[in-house]
This record gives sequence, structure tokens and C-alpha cells, in this order.
Amino acid sequence: MRTDPIYGLIQNHLIYCFLVKKYEKNGRGVEACVQFGWVNFLRDTFHYMSSSLHWFRKGLRLHDNPALAKAIEHVRKQRGKSPQLYFLFVLDPWFASSGFVGPSRCRFLLESLQDLDTSLHGVGSLLHVAKGDPIKVIPRLAKEWSVGNVTWEVDTNPYARDRDEKMRRCLSSLGVGVDTCVSDTIWDMDALMRAWGKSFPPTSYQSFLKLVDQVGEPNLKDLISKEEVLRAIRKVSEGPRGKRKEIFLGKGYAHLSGLSEGVQSDEYLVPASLLELSAFLSEQERDPGIGGESAALAQFYNKGVQQGLWVRSVENPMASPTPLEHSTTSLSSYLKFGCLSSRLLWKELRRIEKEGKGKHSGTPVSLRGQMLWREFFYMNSYGTPNYGKNNG
Repeated sequence: MRTDPIYGLIQNHLIYCFLVKKYEKNGRGVEACVQFGWVNFLRDTFHYMSSSLHWFRKGLRLHDNPALAKAIEHVRKQRGKSPQLYFLFVLDPWFASSGFVGPSRCRFLLESLQDLDTSLHGVGSLLHVAKGDPIKVIPRLAKEWSVGNVTWEVDTNPYARDRDEKMRRCLSSLGVGVDTCVSDTIWDMDALMRAWGKSFPPTSYQSFLKLVDQVGEPNLKDLISKEEVLRAIRKVSEGPRGKRKEIFLGKGYAHLSGLSEGVQSDEYLVPASLLELSAFLSEQERDPGIGGESAALAQFYNKGVQQGLWVRSVENPMASPTPLEHSTTSLSSYLKFGCLSSRLLWKELRRIEKEGKGKHSGTPVSLRGQMLWREFFYMNSYGTPNYGKNNG
């Protein structure tokens, strides 16, 4: 059975026409359709298609976020309507209960969300935060906010892949379109697996290097900057006369700038236990790194990645992980949470490698080699059945 949104709309329109035709002889065509609920249903359905929602997960950034760009484009095309562009992060209890979320990681996440919200506020928008199972939360919000299109960044994590497939089916059944884009990894893992041609991914680093050489460099010519995205959001967040649209805050939801006022909420917002873990860390226990896209870009542009001589000479086993100044990039956390685009980092490393003169540290100890290690392990988690399980 087909479940795509366009097919559903055509089907509903044909039913509507049939009902009007059936009852038009006694002058009760439209009245009968109202009685059957189809006029209201179709009105809601077509309004439903106007707004767009971008679901932030790991890609907590505005720059190089092609899924977010698709959400903006969807709203921009809705002429003659009053569509909204919503930004949402869902705190999934599964991650909180997985045993991998400690105080520092929680604090980094909260700072990243706050930074994202601050950036959006500057262009007349905001970040919504909800707590609960995304499979239940997002479809409910899609109905409340008249959302017809949801976008998100592809996640290769086994749990995320299963969740996203369920989400796609659920939204499709509601007539909501879905757009996803690859930007967490440098290469599309599906494309790599197809090029590999085997049921299991390469098990050695050297085999993986041969594979990416065969596939070739990814197309990274048109990476969108943070400033470009903010200008686009400002445009769609303004009315026809340049006035800011009123941003709807759904009941039970809040944006992060009002976090302290809504902590009592049991159903939504940040889990109290994680808030406490983050709030009561002493300065000695705090990781010196600051979460968020702004800090990530500052670290990227100001702390040595742009300094070609250092980049060309770094060798990972010889680098100290403790100093924040130039011994390492200190970008791992930002890549993990998606505050910094791995594709942007790769593009800059390749540029420095091509433009630089003299000796360059080689793979796998170079920064480029470390990024390839990251892709190698992502491909293994993506292509290995039951990855991360002891049995099965």
C-alpha cells in the first residue's frame, strides 16, 4: 500500500469529489461533505503542508547543514500562506538511561543547545526543546504546528537508524514529507557500501583507504556558512512587510532562554537529574571546553587548524591530549555533537595539504589520517549487523 503524502492527497481529493457529486442533486453536496468531515479534513490537510520542522539531533549547528537548508527551502516555497519554520531538539530518555551520559557530556550538550537558541533568537526564531520518545513527540507536534515537512541529518548509529525508519513510516502515514541529508560523515555510508560490494564493511584500515581512493573525493564545493543560513532564516521568519512573525510556542514546550522558568515541567524540557548533574559540577570537575557551534568555529578558525605549518607537522601519537593550545585540535567533542562539520574540517585539511610546501605528516598519524579513521569506524558501525551487541 502506498503511503507517500502526494498519493494520500490525491486519494482524499477524489473521495471529496465523489461525495460532492453524489449529493449535489439535492443541493447538499458541500453540506454533506462537511457532515462527513471531508471539507474540514482537506482544509486541515492542505494547511498541514505549509510549515516545516527541522529536527536537531547530533548536528547541532547551522553551517553545512543541508537538511536544515531543505527545511528553509520548503517554507520559502509556500507562497500565499503563512508557514512557520520550527527548530526542535528532543531529549530522548533512551540516551539518558544508556549509562553513557555523564555530567560533562550533559553540560556540553546544554551549552550547545543554548548557543543554537541564541543564534536563532538573533534572526527572529528560536529552538524548541521537548522531552520524550521522538516517535511519539514529533508526530504530535507535527499535528499541533501544521507541519507538512520534517528534515533531519542522517545518523549512522544503529539505534538511530531503527528510530528514524519508524519515524519516517509514522510521518508518512500522517501525510508529512521527510527529507534527510548526509552531513555527519564526510562520505555517504550507503554509497561506500555499494562501492565496496560486499555484505560486510572493510575490516582493515588499509582496505578502507583503497575504497575511498576508488570512490574519490566528496563534492564539498558548496558548503553553506553559518552567516548564510542565518540570513535565510531571517528572510523566512519575517512577514511580507519585513515584520517578524509571531513564533508559536506549543503548550508544554519551551525554548532554552526560558529554561530556568520551566524546570518544574515533568513532561517536557531538560530532565531534572541531568540539570542537577550539570549545575553542581565544581570548576575543577568541569571540562574546560565550551559547548556550541560558536565555540567550535572559534576553535577551528583561531586555534591552529588554519595554521598550515602546524597542521602539516602534527603526528597524533606524539601529541599531548591535555594542553588546549595546538598540541591537539581539541575538536573531538564538537565533531561528536555536530557543532562543527566534519566535511568543513576535511575540506580545510585538504586545502592546506595541497597548498603547503615541504614535509607533511602521513596517514594514519596526520590530522587527515585521523579523520579517515573516524570514517572507517563509522562505516563499520553502519555496515556491521548487530554492531555494538555482545550476542546476535
